[in-house]
Amino acid sequence: MSLTGQKKERHMRMRQFLVSFYPLILVAAAIGFIVVPAVGLASPAAQQGQQQFPKLQLSLDDAVKLALRQNLDIAFIDYDRDIAHQSIITAEGLFDPVVGVGTPGTPAVVGTVAGGFGQTAPPVGGVGFSSSESPSTTALAGAPVSESQGFNTQVRFTHQFDFGFNYQFGYNIGRSTSNSTFTNLNPSWNNTLGFAFAQPLLRGRGKEASGAQLLLAKRNAEVSDHVFRTQVETILFSVVQTYWELVFAHRNLEVSQRSLQLAQEQLGRTQVQVEVGMLAPIEETQAEVAVAQRRNELIIARNGLEDATDNLKVLLKAESLPGGWETVIDLTDAPEITPRQADIDEEIQSALANRPEIATARAQIAARQVEVNVTRNSMLPALDVVGGVTFVGIGGDTIVREPFPGQKIIEILPGGYGDALSALYGFGFSTWRVGFNFSMPIGNSTARGNYAQATLNEDKARTELERTEQQAILEVRQAVRAVSAAGELVTSMAKTLELAKQQLTIEQDRFDVGMSTNFEVLAFQDELRRAEAQELRAMIDYRNAQALLARVTGSIVETWGIRIQ
Repeated sequence: MSLTGQKKERHMRMRQFLVSFYPLILVAAAIGFIVVPAVGLASPAAQQGQQQFPKLQLSLDDAVKLALRQNLDIAFIDYDRDIAHQSIITAEGLFDPVVGVGTPGTPAVVGTVAGGFGQTAPPVGGVGFSSSESPSTTALAGAPVSESQGFNTQVRFTHQFDFGFNYQFGYNIGRSTSNSTFTNLNPSWNNTLGFAFAQPLLRGRGKEASGAQLLLAKRNAEVSDHVFRTQVETILFSVVQTYWELVFAHRNLEVSQRSLQLAQEQLGRTQVQVEVGMLAPIEETQAEVAVAQRRNELIIARNGLEDATDNLKVLLKAESLPGGWETVIDLTDAPEITPRQADIDEEIQSALANRPEIATARAQIAARQVEVNVTRNSMLPALDVVGGVTFVGIGGDTIVREPFPGQKIIEILPGGYGDALSALYGFGFSTWRVGFNFSMPIGNSTARGNYAQATLNEDKARTELERTEQQAILEVRQAVRAVSAAGELVTSMAKTLELAKQQLTIEQDRFDVGMSTNFEVLAFQDELRRAEAQELRAMIDYRNAQALLARVTGSIVETWGIRIQ
C-alpha cells in the first residue's frame, strides 16, 4: 500500500471515530461555553443577590393611556391651553355691568338740579359732606356772611355691550341748608334720576370693533386647543415608536444571544477537530475571535435595551411607575404584522381635514381677520348718537316770608326727603337730550398704518396655511410609501431569513465531514445574525410607519380611541 493510500485510510478511520463520539463531545463543549460566559455576562442585579424590582406588564394600549395621564410634556402644554381659555373670561369682564355707590371724584351720571345732565359731581365727591362760610359781596346773597352745609351721594349702574352700545342709570340725592333769606326750602332735598346712552354708528360699531379683544381671546384659545392636540399627537407617536423600539431591543438581545451560542458551538466543534488533528490550531483561534466579537455584540445589545427602556420610562413619567426608574417593564405586544396597502388620495384628504397644524393655521387666519376688521374700522370717522333723560324732584321745609324787601318769616311748612321722592317719581319735571358727536383725525396715518400691517399679517397667515398643507401632503405621500416599502421588506426579509437558516445548516453539515472551513461556517452564522436582525427591523419599521401615517393624517388620536376635552 502506498504512503498516500495509508494516509487516506487513517483519515477515514479518524472520521468514523468523530462521527461516533461527535454528538457527545459537542454537547460537553457547548455546555462549557454556554455556562461560563453566561456567568461572566450576568447582570449586576443577578451578581448581587438576584435583587428583585417591581415588574410592570405593559401593552401598547396601556402605555398610550399611561402616557396621556402622566406625561410631563402634556401636563406642561395643558397649562398654556388653560391660560388661553382664562383670557376669554378676562376679556368678557370688559362687558360686565358695574354698580357704583357713592364713588368719590367720578363724574355723576346725572347732575344736580343746578348743574343739569352730564355734569360732574360736587367737589366733595360721590359721598360727602360740605360746609362753607364766605363774606357776601352782594345784597342778593341774603346774609352778610353766607353759610351753607350739605350732603350728597349717588348710585349708578353702567353697562357696555360688545357691539358698542353702552348705557348708564343713575340716582343722585343731596341735602343742603343755608342762612340766605332768599332760600325758600331750608333744608332742601334734591333728587335726580337719569338714563344716558351712546351708540357708535361708524368707528367702534359692531363686535369686531368694540369686542375685538374678546374675539381675539376666543381665536387664541382655538389656536391653543389645536396646539395642545398637536402635542398630544406628538407624544402618542413617540410612545408608539418608543414602545416598538423597546420591543426591537428585547428581540435584538435574543438574536445576539443566539448568535453567541452558535459561535460557541462552532468553537466546540473546532476544538474537537483540532484535538484529533483534522484542523490546524489557527482554526481554533479564528473561532475564539468570533466568540469574542459576538460577546461584544451582546454587551452592546444589552446596553441598547437599557437605553430603550429608559426612553419609554421618561414618556410614562418614571417616578410614577411602581418601582420608579428600576421598574422592570414586560412588554406584551408582539411586532408580527400582516402588511396592508394604504390609499394615498384618501390619506391626503384625511390629513387636510384632520391635521391640527392645518387647523391651527386656519385659526391664525381667523385671528388676523379680526385684526384687519378692527383696523379697517378704526379708519372711519367717529359718529355716535347720544342721548338721555333726567327726572328731578325737590322737597324740604318751605319757608313763607313777607314780600320783598321785608323777608320776615311768616310760616314754615314742614317737608323733607319724602316730598322730594314723591315729586321725583311723579315724573313731572324732566329734561331729555338727543344728539350726535362727530370727529375725524386729519390724515389718520396711524390707523392706515395699522390697517396695512394687519392686512400683511393676514396674507402671511394664508401663505403659512398653504405651506402647512403642502408639507402635510408631502409627509403623507412619504408615509404611504414607507408603509408600502416596510410591508414588502417584511415579506422579503422573512424569505431571506429562511434561506439563511438553510445555508447555515448545510454549511455546518459540510464542516462536520471536512468539506467546509471554519471561516465559511462563521460567515454563514453572521449572515443568519444579520437576516434575523433585518427581519426584526423590518417588522418594527412597519409598525412605526403605520404610526407615522396615522400621525401625519391627523388620525392617531382616533386610532387609539382618545377624546380630547
